[in-house]
Amino acid sequence: MISKFKTRVPPQFLNYPTNTYAYESTDIELECAVTGNPPPTVRWMKNGEEVIPSDYFQIVDGSNLQILGLVKSDEGFYQCVAENSAGSAQAMAQLLLREPVSPSPGVALPSAPRDLVPVLVSSRFVRLSWRPPEESGGSVQTYGIYYSQDGVQRERSVNVSEPESLELTVSNLRPEESYTFRVIAYNDMGPGQSSAPLSISTKPDPYVAVEDVSWEPPSQPNGPVLSYRLLWTERPSSKEQVSLLYFLSVPSLLLYFLKEPSLLYYFLSVTSLLHYFLSVPLLLHYFLSSVEVNGLNYKMEGLNKFTEYTVRVLAINRYGSGTAPETVSVTTQSDAPSAPPQNITLEVVLSR
Repeated sequence: MISKFKTRVPPQFLNYPTNTYAYESTDIELECAVTGNPPPTVRWMKNGEEVIPSDYFQIVDGSNLQILGLVKSDEGFYQCVAENSAGSAQAMAQLLLREPVSPSPGVALPSAPRDLVPVLVSSRFVRLSWRPPEESGGSVQTYGIYYSQDGVQRERSVNVSEPESLELTVSNLRPEESYTFRVIAYNDMGPGQSSAPLSISTKPDPYVAVEDVSWEPPSQPNGPVLSYRLLWTERPSSKEQVSLLYFLSVPSLLLYFLKEPSLLYYFLSVTSLLHYFLSVPLLLHYFLSSVEVNGLNYKMEGLNKFTEYTVRVLAINRYGSGTAPETVSVTTQSDAPSAPPQNITLEVVLSR
């Protein structure tokens, strides 16, 4: 008998973190690539204290440290510590923030960009537009958007990709949070005056219903089960059936079933033959959502809130799909209240 032994190897650095110089409000990433056997775990220290991951201190690509929206207090010595059962290793780098360069007297810098306004506000991004400054002091090289979340003492920045661009999308925002934005124009000599701050509140995340579905294997599989076909349908109202009667034709439906013959039985089983001919267009719109699944469960996402669905599962072997059992009806939950209670009254009751 030949025994196989795995050699343990202590952590070794592939890329060391390097000293970094940056300006306030910018984002930086300290690299730290390591190898070893077993694979090492990596943690970061700043001036001897462990860095706790947060919204602004993030571990990316498994071992790099990303710092968002630099502030003066972020300066210091950062250590990348790699550990496994064979040993440990560490490497250090210093982060220093540069002071903004003050222009010489008489240097012409851009005045403040004008009319900063939101073009589109979503739950996780904001698109802004503005007008050029009245005085550019030469040629505007770029625009920088500075933004901060209310209550957070960090300001981040992002620059436009094209110098002539007067719009920019700021992404990775939080839903239902208030942010302050401002824009600065840069010419060859440096940054100009800042625009007036603009306060914007992001919208709530749209509610999307999710249902977890699971099932048991068939009692008589007639051979190995290769996969399962999960089908779910939204039941429309009779009023909706009439309103979409002529949206598509019966031949369109037949062509669909030629591509997906396993769905024909299910389609006919969820509606009467009369409704089959009367509601073809609507059923194409609402029904026939399906997905092939290898396991015994699936998470149905993107469903409408407070809506009734019927669900079936078909087992598939080498000869095709089998017959479906009885449908199961599920109703997704409704959304959370969109506003606090209104018109509250108080009735005083005297007790003796």
